[in-house]
Amino acid sequence: MINISDLLGKTIVSAVGTYVGEVYDIGVAPSTWALAFLYVKLSDNAIKTLGLKKTLHRARVKMPTAVISDVGVIIKLTKSLEDLKPQLEVTID
Repeated sequence: MINISDLLGKTIVSAVGTYVGEVYDIGVAPSTWALAFLYVKLSDNAIKTLGLKKTLHRARVKMPTAVISDVGVIIKLTKSLEDLKPQLEVTID
């Protein structure tokens, strides 16, 4: 079992090993209490890869847990960041 506190701050990499960012929050499905999303602070490289403009505020994404292939010391995704782009909700705070 993984504790929620163990996920916060964890590094995320794409399937090809590209650094994506770090988990800053989680989303739970209220009907099942299952973990549904990770909220991720994007790295500068991820911002560029997704075609976003770098601003004074950090871009963040809502990432469905279905795109996660492995959780250990890091979180590894099932695909490259480019391939995951349609599944990500981007916000700038």
